[in-house]
Amino acid sequence: MNWPYNNIKPDELDSTIKTCQQIIVSLGATPVTKRTEKETRFLSDKDYITETLSKQVYRFRDGYVCIDKMYYPEKPFVVLEIADEIDGPYEDADPFPYDLPMDELKLEMQYALGILPYPTMQEKMISENSIPEYSKLMAWNGRYVIYNVFEDAFLLDTQDNQIYEVGDYYGDPELAMIDKHETFAVVVGSEHLGIFDILNKKLILWILISRIGLSQLTKKEEKLK
Repeated sequence: MNWPYNNIKPDELDSTIKTCQQIIVSLGATPVTKRTEKETRFLSDKDYITETLSKQVYRFRDGYVCIDKMYYPEKPFVVLEIADEIDGPYEDADPFPYDLPMDELKLEMQYALGILPYPTMQEKMISENSIPEYSKLMAWNGRYVIYNVFEDAFLLDTQDNQIYEVGDYYGDPELAMIDKHETFAVVVGSEHLGIFDILNKKLILWILISRIGLSQLTKKEEKLK
């Protein structure tokens, strides 16, 4: 296989896999056998990696676990494969970046093994100081997050950590959405509706809902699709 990363050495990923193997044993798993698989992993429509792997199988509680890796365009991730029977089928838990510090690797493995419940997106973003502790998460996708702090709504661009105001809403905003093309965001409160232009990073509409007829509101919604 051709290693797909210029700034990451294969030994770095191997070191993380070994660390995860030590962690899973410390959490109570027992090595039982190995399984060999030939896998093809796609980085994009054109780029792929084919490799033969020998995976250690661990017995954990009432099931079986393997530690595997995934190749993403930016960097590799680690993933736990979990099955009820030793011969599978194995299903992937949520993958996590290979370059996390030791304490975060252990947390991710505890989440994947069901030792700890996965944190909600809101809990995770608060713990990472991405949004204030007293805020409420309203909508999110892979890049953008809409949250409110009491009556004020904000849009966070997680790519550059810039925050934009999306209006204030009497009685707190009640509903938010981000369109699938990531061009507009909509926030609705008990009295107001706001539309934020994501591409140009500006609020283009903030109006009392009572001033908009139902037919007009429907037309505005259709334009966002």
